[in-house]
Amino acid sequence: ELQLWVDPAVGNRYLAELQLHGAVRGFEAEISRKNGEVFTVVYSGSLVTIAAQPYSLASVLDLTDRLATGAALRPSKERFRVLAEVSPVGIFSSDPAGRTTFVNRRWCELAGLTVEQALGDGWPATLHPADRPSVAAAWAEAVRAGESSAAEFRFVRPDGSVRWLVGQSRAHRHADGKLAGYVGTLTDVSNLKRAEEERKQIEAQLRQSRTMESLGTLAGGIAHDFNNILNGTFGAIDLARLELPPGHPVSAWLDRIAASSHRARELVRQTLTFGRRNAGERLPQRLHLVVDAALGLLRSSLPARVELDSRISPDSPPVLADATQIHQVVLNLCTNAAHALPDRGGKITVTLDATTVTAEQAAAHPELPSGPAVRLCLADNNSGSGMAAATLEHLFGPFFTAKETGAGTGLGLAVVHGIVKSHAGAILVRSAVGIGSTFEIFFPAVAPAPALPPAPPAAIPGGHGERILVVDDDNVSGFVIEKLVEVLGYTATRCTRPEEALVLFSADPSGFDLVISDLTMPGMNGEELIGHLAALRPNLPIVIASGFLENARQRILDRGIARAVLDKPVSRDELARALAQLLAARG
Repeated sequence: ELQLWVDPAVGNRYLAELQLHGAVRGFEAEISRKNGEVFTVVYSGSLVTIAAQPYSLASVLDLTDRLATGAALRPSKERFRVLAEVSPVGIFSSDPAGRTTFVNRRWCELAGLTVEQALGDGWPATLHPADRPSVAAAWAEAVRAGESSAAEFRFVRPDGSVRWLVGQSRAHRHADGKLAGYVGTLTDVSNLKRAEEERKQIEAQLRQSRTMESLGTLAGGIAHDFNNILNGTFGAIDLARLELPPGHPVSAWLDRIAASSHRARELVRQTLTFGRRNAGERLPQRLHLVVDAALGLLRSSLPARVELDSRISPDSPPVLADATQIHQVVLNLCTNAAHALPDRGGKITVTLDATTVTAEQAAAHPELPSGPAVRLCLADNNSGSGMAAATLEHLFGPFFTAKETGAGTGLGLAVVHGIVKSHAGAILVRSAVGIGSTFEIFFPAVAPAPALPPAPPAAIPGGHGERILVVDDDNVSGFVIEKLVEVLGYTATRCTRPEEALVLFSADPSGFDLVISDLTMPGMNGEELIGHLAALRPNLPIVIASGFLENARQRILDRGIARAVLDKPVSRDELARALAQLLAARG
């Protein structure tokens, strides 16, 4: 016999509910057995009429086991809640239709959404527009097939910041195999993506550096051969002039040939500058010559659709500058401007003029002193694509680029900024989307060197039959040097192979008063040759004449095995003075 004791107050409340509504569902109460054991039940009841008499028909469900199970699960639920809240990754779950039913705190932080905004179908709204179609389609397909999925995509937070994320989800099912929904994680990989991008950019920088190094090596080889040719041309002009009487009409043609040869020599120097093989020192100089040289190279390399308008003032004051680096600034900025122009083409305007930096400008740019300055301005106004304010904020940062992937490393403007800053200058940028960009660079002017009265032409020193050994593998260049030596009053012996010259000299080390040698030759190079000659006869006067010296000049002089180093093409005056000076120092 089951005997239950119910608190009268509980019983009265149950009867009141029953009389009021005619039925009671889920009425929970505590009751006790005869032995005093208290347990929880839930009543369900209704009024029925039997033989015209009202009765209460009730059922009692014992909740003891259910409540015990809930109590046992409570610590597990708490552990899950804590783990979900402190998890470094976002956690979510969804129903079988793919609608979000749960997100943790980290998920909301990554997406920049509240829990209410994230639940249901709200999360796709925060996807980056470029990723939205593919991610939404992939998720819909996974839901349709009831399969797990993984994807990499971007969330755009309300503040405009972008997060790269990896989302992974797994389908989970009931014991009977029916789909219960999906659970998944959201991991922030923004730092990894940034590191990967920087790695790619560094690799691109390395490839670019190696490419430029290869171009520089190629430029050096071309310069050596071309300067040998020019050496023959300039020497032949000098020799021809010596054969002509003053005022001869052929002299005018020789002047034209010399002028063209000078232009060819400048082209070689510009090529070496472009290949970054000849770093100059920082000296007071007028920038119009440097900018003109850079634009001369650019005109042949820019697309035909791009018009280059130069407005270079030769009257701008000198600045303390490294010509090679200024050359690089012009190339980088003009190349960037060309990339910003539309396919139909446009105009790049390059201006160089004198200006004065005001106190207000100097206050805005502390690195730029007020006073006289030179302004270099490069603009693609009304033609270029221009830049938004957000782009301008990061314009000079390392590896930042507004170009498409593969179109640039993001190093050009950082290099420009570094060069300008190292020259005590400042760079100002004005730009707007669809309008174009203007870069203004200010360099502090320096006082021009005082003009000295022109010195009277010095007499060209000559020899008295001293014996000169000429070593040059280029027949034309070596022949011209040989003849110039003879015209200057010396006795010349020419060898086209270093090995031949070494054998000849070894047979009689005192048979020559001075040696003129090329540097770059097949087999034994000039540096090895003069080392052997100096070992056979210490203090032998040696002159190096080469079409391309790069870093060898200082190394040769430091070793002391050559007394003079001359760049080809060598003029008669330059050769005469070098020979006279070394032979006089010999005593």
